[in-house]
Amino acid sequence: MLLIVIFSRSQLVTEAQLFGVELSDAILSLLTRHHRHAGSSEPIVELVKRLFVAQKNLSLQYMPEISSTLLSLFVVLIQSDLEYEQLSLLKLLNFLLKWKSEKGMFPNSHFAGMN
Repeated sequence: MLLIVIFSRSQLVTEAQLFGVELSDAILSLLTRHHRHAGSSEPIVELVKRLFVAQKNLSLQYMPEISSTLLSLFVVLIQSDLEYEQLSLLKLLNFLLKWKSEKGMFPNSHFAGMN
């Protein structure tokens, strides 16, 4: 019985984390699909960062599905003209890549030792 409860809770956590990834992708799609005004991406990027910081603070594992968010962030970075927006994007990318490497996602590569 205890194993069933633990398994169902872990399933709920995984589903919630996947929902967070989907939400961040939807938020970032607003920046990549629609014409945006200069300076409008920083608050949106901060919101996405908070989603992932909360997941990491809850000791959740980095999920491979977050790679879609990384791709969206790179697209926004390429489209960005303002240095402070680029810095915000780079900080989020750095956070996500560090999180990815912390959990042994690259066990046999040179990324595993980078912290």
